[in-house]
Amino acid sequence: MHNDPALKLRLINTGGEACPQTLVDRWWKEDRIVFNSYGPTEITVAATVQSLRPGQPVSIGAPLPNYVCCLVDEVTGRPTSEITGELCIRGPGVALGYVNRESLTKEKFTEYGYRTGDRVSIQFGQI
Repeated sequence: MHNDPALKLRLINTGGEACPQTLVDRWWKEDRIVFNSYGPTEITVAATVQSLRPGQPVSIGAPLPNYVCCLVDEVTGRPTSEITGELCIRGPGVALGYVNRESLTKEKFTEYGYRTGDRVSIQFGQI
């Protein structure tokens, strides 16, 4: 076990699925950084990132530079001042739409950004 190359990792970046707290608790060390990144397929590669530590809530963090995240009402698609809503993202890596799927493109790619379909909460700038 002591010769396992994974034990020498200095940085771990999770993404693709929700990061369990148990992963952070197991792999974080003073000399190893654990990040959680978020970005659906329609956003090349990530739009948010958060440095994780044991004992702190796992989140997808804050928008990367040049990205803007906001909440929209899940029914109307309009911006909301509520703490919880559908995550909408604008930025340089956001796709322009879906090939040959005009109706879906119009629904998902709005003036407010890409509607992810993910229900999130934003508190103190953290998603």
